[in-house]
Amino acid sequence: LSGVICAGNYNNKLIKKSLINFKYNSLITLNNPLSTYLCRFLDNHLSLLSFKKEKDFLFFFSTCCLCFIPLHNKRKRLRGFNQTELLAKKIAEYFKLPLTDKLEKIHFTKPQAQLNELERRQNLNDSFIFKGQAPKNILLVDDVTTTGTSLQKAAEALRKAGAQKIWGLTIARG
Repeated sequence: LSGVICAGNYNNKLIKKSLINFKYNSLITLNNPLSTYLCRFLDNHLSLLSFKKEKDFLFFFSTCCLCFIPLHNKRKRLRGFNQTELLAKKIAEYFKLPLTDKLEKIHFTKPQAQLNELERRQNLNDSFIFKGQAPKNILLVDDVTTTGTSLQKAAEALRKAGAQKIWGLTIARG
């Protein structure tokens, strides 16, 4: 990963409660305010970078493809949706960026939130693959990052498939 952009902090009670209700209590209607929050944050971040003449990230962003952390098919069936996919679709629509759904999770693993840092790193080994040739620049969307393991392991699969520059984007840092 070239870096991770986090819009907020998981210690913020409103963010934490919203994410828990969205992800675990199936309050899919929270996708709109959460994705709007993320889009506005990213919009402000891009404006600030433009003001500072940070051309590298601005070029990356203008040429990137959005991708999201996938759920294993079994987990997606159990939950009924993938929250990161819903967020990524809204972000892609807002910024008029392409979106790929070719990153797959091939192993059914324990939820990362239930594991310590060492277990998290081992839990996702070889869990992701990208079907086909990956876009050169990818903005990888996740809801929360704590240790960064999900983003790192997904980025490894994207790099194996040809991605060159990968940035993570999350609602919160845990």
